[in-house]
Amino acid sequence: MPRDATSLAELERIVMRMAAKENRWKVYARAAAQAGVVIEPDELWMLARIAQNKDRHTEAGLARRFGSREDQCQDLMAKLRERSMATTEADGAIALTEDGWDVYRRLIARREADLEHMLRDWNPKEHAEVRAKLASLAESFASSPPVRP
Repeated sequence: MPRDATSLAELERIVMRMAAKENRWKVYARAAAQAGVVIEPDELWMLARIAQNKDRHTEAGLARRFGSREDQCQDLMAKLRERSMATTEADGAIALTEDGWDVYRRLIARREADLEHMLRDWNPKEHAEVRAKLASLAESFASSPPVRP
């Protein structure tokens, strides 16, 4: 946590250090473990992107949407299908299964609990800019899959 609860620069520095390429694999692995999920970090990243994507996409469409390589997207989808967490529907659109949605809900619940814990002493009315900064940084953190160290 920042030394000064009002320091957006300090908060951004901490989150950016966590989001650095060499740390992202560890962060996703820890998130999976804390949520009680056995899944590789890059698979968890893909699962979350599918859950958060409001449009129906094929694997190629999802790869374009997130700027990933198509073969990487196909590989991650194959792993999610093997785990029975995702499926490809008759029209080619990808979707989460009930197991996939369960994993996603556990991940989100864990993230929310972590954020509540981090911000427990901050009044959201006084520090709306902190919540906005966290949302912005979280979105950038999720822009590409983590890379195995």
